[in-house]
Amino acid sequence: MLKHWASLPTDPGQHPDAPRLRRWRRGLASAELLTLVGLTWWLLQGSTEGQGKSAFISAQVTLGFESPWAQAFVFAAVIAIFHGLASFPFSFARGFVLEHRFGMSKQTMDEWFTDAVKGFLLAVALGSLVLSVLMLCLLRGGAAWWVGMAFFQAGLAVILARIAPQILIPLFFKMKLTSRDDLATRLKSLAEKEGVPLLGLFEINFSRRTTAANAAVVGLGRTRRALIGDTMLKDYELDEVEFVLAHELAHHKYHDIWTGIAVAALLGAASWGLTHILLSSLGTEATAPFPPVPGTPESFNPLVLHWIAVSTAAWGILFAPLERWMSRAMERRADAFAARATGNANAGARAFRKLGKQNKAVFHPPLWERVVLHTHPCLAERIARLGG
Repeated sequence: MLKHWASLPTDPGQHPDAPRLRRWRRGLASAELLTLVGLTWWLLQGSTEGQGKSAFISAQVTLGFESPWAQAFVFAAVIAIFHGLASFPFSFARGFVLEHRFGMSKQTMDEWFTDAVKGFLLAVALGSLVLSVLMLCLLRGGAAWWVGMAFFQAGLAVILARIAPQILIPLFFKMKLTSRDDLATRLKSLAEKEGVPLLGLFEINFSRRTTAANAAVVGLGRTRRALIGDTMLKDYELDEVEFVLAHELAHHKYHDIWTGIAVAALLGAASWGLTHILLSSLGTEATAPFPPVPGTPESFNPLVLHWIAVSTAAWGILFAPLERWMSRAMERRADAFAARATGNANAGARAFRKLGKQNKAVFHPPLWERVVLHTHPCLAERIARLGG
């Protein structure tokens, strides 16, 4: 049955709104990407000859501030404002208007803006940290500045994975220990059997924001805990929820989080290294106003920060399909583990059908989309693998 999954027709369990929702989401995402690419091209055009908007902004900042640190933060803030203003209409349309139009969101506009402000402040905090380390590497790291950034990126990923259950998730959702003792007991028994210790099973209040359902096992080491949306607890059978949680537990049994961090670190190092090569080819001592990388406090030009951001983002996009291919392989292994550990593959097939319909997902999207964009196998494949 599995070998024929790719030719299956649209699954009858798919929500009728799913294809339209997918088209709207893809359309808005594509429009946003094109807008940001166009804005970036406009800002950087002629910058290596000291012309264009980005070079002009850099020149004004350089004249206004003597400290390279002040120049870096002011320049980064101005460029971020340009990109934020260009991106915001798409974020609002995608995150609020579209979700309400298709009945996926329960948030009021005030609640949506509150979450948006929280996300913005979090981005500012993380962005400031990254910029500080980048400046330290550029001004003190010499030709190995990109090596320092590669190690920092890997370390930051580990820290974020560890603190997510304690700090990041509670910024947006309330968590409490579940009152479903039957489910908690099953999960604890399975976790102990597989050697994956958990702090416990926590419910998160999805229903306050969305009609969608989801579950996860998050954190590393002593912060690891299982999370499940109250929307799933309400509408799913015990064996279906157990299968989904067993799937999530598999990622920790097989150390998929660490594997993902390691792969991202290697690809990140490649991105930083290739960025260094690119910038070295663009800047020499004789080609001011675009100075060489690494720089010195005297020769630093904040324009280099924009080129670094664009280059690393571009390499990240090019490397993304490889990361997503590896992620899909991990998800298939986790499905197989859950089927074996619970002895109930049928429960998994039923759970995926319900999740697909509830979350208004397309069960069998186009091949290019699965290869380029998806971190999970499509639902048609997953259900077929489970014999559903």
